[in-house]
Amino acid sequence: MDGGRRGRGPAEPAGVAPARWARMWASRDLLLRVARRNGADPEDAEDTAQEAMLRAAEHPEIPDERLQAWLVAVTLRLCMDGHRRRIREARR
Repeated sequence: MDGGRRGRGPAEPAGVAPARWARMWASRDLLLRVARRNGADPEDAEDTAQEAMLRAAEHPEIPDERLQAWLVAVTLRLCMDGHRRRIREARR
């Protein structure tokens, strides 16, 4: 069912080293908490965390020691973008 990956999350995106994806995936719970604290509902929090991880996968130059901080910063910015989008839509 999970291809022997039990507990390690989904398979890494193409071109991402398994060890790097594992480090990103290890930050997932933190990213979900950050997104929820910043107004995202559970489904949006999941989408936001996944988007942040996918963006990190597109930037292999981010040093591993900065990866979690980078993911949190991207998650916060995505939450702010979502908040602004909801405000714009409410005004229409």
